[in-house]
Formats: sequence, C-alpha cells, structure tokens
Amino acid sequence: MFSKAKSPDSRLARYDHLIVHVTATKPDQDFDDKDIDRMHRDRGFSSCGYNAIIKRDGTWLDSDGGAVTRPIGKQGAHVGGCGKGWNGRSFGVSLVGGIDSFGRPDFNMTPEQMKTLEKGIKKFRKLHPNGAASVTVMGHRDLIAKTNAPGKKACPCFDVIPWWADVLGGGAAEDDIDEDTIAIGSLVDQPKFWTVAAGDSLSKVASVSGVTLAEILALNPEITNPNLISVGQIVRLS
Repeated sequence: MFSKAKSPDSRLARYDHLIVHVTATKPDQDFDDKDIDRMHRDRGFSSCGYNAIIKRDGTWLDSDGGAVTRPIGKQGAHVGGCGKGWNGRSFGVSLVGGIDSFGRPDFNMTPEQMKTLEKGIKKFRKLHPNGAASVTVMGHRDLIAKTNAPGKKACPCFDVIPWWADVLGGGAAEDDIDEDTIAIGSLVDQPKFWTVAAGDSLSKVASVSGVTLAEILALNPEITNPNLISVGQIVRLS
C-alpha cells in the first residue's frame, strides 16, 4: 500500500477527492487487478481505470506493489461521466464485489475489505502533501449527485460519507464532509425497480441503491407501512 511513498508524497498533490467504487462483481468472483484490467480493456479503456483495488480477502493492490492498476500520481478513468477534470483530480479505489447472485446492487463487501479501505484512506490522507483536510472522501454515486451527472449509479452500494464520519469517530472535521452531498438520496447502475427477496427491507434497498427511503415511499404510495413488504413485491425506484 503506497510502498514507494515518502511523507509527504508529492504524487498525491493532484488529488483532492478519493472516490470509492465497487467492481460490480458477485461475491464468489474473487477478482484481482488482472481481471479488472481485462474487464476495462474489453470496455475500451487503455488499462484498469482504478488507482487501487481491494480484493475479497482485504488485499490492497496498487501500482507501487506491481499491480496493473492506474499508476499512483496519474489520471485515472473511473468518473469520466462526472465532467471534465474529475478523472485527474480524484483517486479511485474499488472494492471487489457489489452485486448479488441476481445482478442487483448489494453491500456484500467483507470485513477485511472494509478494514483495508479504512487503512488505505487514512494512509492516503496522512501522506497527502496538502494535508488530510484537503481530501474529500465519497462514493461514486455521491460524486454523481455533486456534479449532477447523468446516469444514476448505486455504486459503491453503501453510504460512504456517513461511514467515513463514523471512522473518524463521529466528529469529522468540517473540511472532511461535503455538505452538498450529505442529503442525497457505480459501475453498478441504479435499478428502476427492485424485486423484494428474502431478507430485504426498504432500509437495505435505500442504502444499496442510493435512493432514499422517503423517495421510495413517495414513489410507492401503496406501501403504507415501510416495515411490511413481501417476497416478490416490486418496488419502484425511479
């Protein structure tokens, strides 16, 4: 993890955002950097668009460690739809996972992955030449909301901003949280409908899809009790 880094690491100066993604793969697909590189090349990219990848076992992969990820300090290719310049100013970290066996958005990342994500973000901020407070941490869908970009995403299938605030002990510095993104509502597209499966709740659907519970209830007036949904029920999300 940033094995060639010195403190401070001048390579990080170009990044003022760290964006969390998922690879839109199923939990049994234990992909690595070579798999993701191939996937991105098949989609027309020159190489893997992420600066770092976190495997299912929590292994952090980046160019310093010899992985075929986008080199640290170079422009990525992970948020191009958000407007000119964002690929250059944002560092992209992607967790392997993010969809269930039916291809639906799902927060199925392992505890090891989440611990590595926390450790990686903390080290990134510690090494940043402009200081930790210069880095805004958010998910892909949060940046889409911030930039009003087309094509809503569920990615990374969990709410990064409050998660990161909790990591910081519930008292994140003002510069660490972007007020424009807190009240919002991947490679994983935001679904238009959700078929309820066993174990689903509207709160879970809201968290993984990026559509708020209030929005879901407004779109589905027939749901009078958010705690009473049934397997097979179709829930509108847009």
